[in-house]
Amino acid sequence: MCLSRHSKYSTELPSAFKDLDLSQAAVCFVLVINGHKEEWLPPLQEALQKKLRPKTLAWDLKPPAVAVLNEQLAQKYGLIA
Repeated sequence: MCLSRHSKYSTELPSAFKDLDLSQAAVCFVLVINGHKEEWLPPLQEALQKKLRPKTLAWDLKPPAVAVLNEQLAQKYGLIA
């Protein structure tokens, strides 16, 4: 929406988002898995990073472009309440 690719929704976008400088924005894909043990996360994150590598290279996303968290870590980082 910020890139005006969905013009029919552009009126719903708050002005603060319309004024964003997206050239300075950092993007990170985050997968939150409920009930997952923290020690199980690294192999999943590595596999997801490997699978998404063509996308992260094409979009020139900087590390950490992919993160896999359980609900405790997601709460710690303020992603969920």
